Amino acid sequence: MPNPINYDEIAKSQESDLELQNLISNPQGLQLKKIVMPNSNIPLFCDLSTGTARPYIPKEYRQRIFSQLHNMSHP
Repeated sequence: MPNPINYDEIAKSQESDLELQNLISNPQGLQLKKIVMPNSNIPLFCDLSTGTARPYIPKEYRQRIFSQLHNMSHP
């Protein structure tokens, strides 16, 4: 089973992520806000524009997160 998502690592990466900083400055329809993740005390920037909090995942984590979520449906 893959390692669980490490919110702490993602939060630290968000702090220095230039793409996220650009999106915060120019949201282009996104509603970015820090939200505390379930079962943790770690806030991550999330997009709330669709009514559902969707965490912003820095580029270096996207493939890993995608694979983990995909493998849940296709073990």
